[in-house]
Amino acid sequence: MNELQSAFEKTKKAGRTFLPIDELLPNPNNPNQMSPREFDLLCDNLQQTGLTDPILVRPYGEQYRIVGGHHRWEAAKYLDFPEVPVTIINDPDFDDEMENFQMVRMNVIHGKMD
Repeated sequence: MNELQSAFEKTKKAGRTFLPIDELLPNPNNPNQMSPREFDLLCDNLQQTGLTDPILVRPYGEQYRIVGGHHRWEAAKYLDFPEVPVTIINDPDFDDEMENFQMVRMNVIHGKMD
């Protein structure tokens, strides 16, 4: 199987659904920071368009830990969303080390490092 097929297969295996917002836990190692103004803009955007980009999570005990989308989760909590769209990483090889690597990688791509 080539890399493209492997990536596509991983994408197909990811579970997309809605979860209660209280079942999600932030990763304490999240390096991304957002100013109050940026957070206000994010909240305004969620009010205008809804949460269109699912939060990336992985199973973590009885809950799910956030891999990507910490600020969207915080904004959804602030706006009293009862549940949020999520993509669940179901790969058994996706461990704590891979979670931290992916979280940093996504923040380098999308945000500012602290």
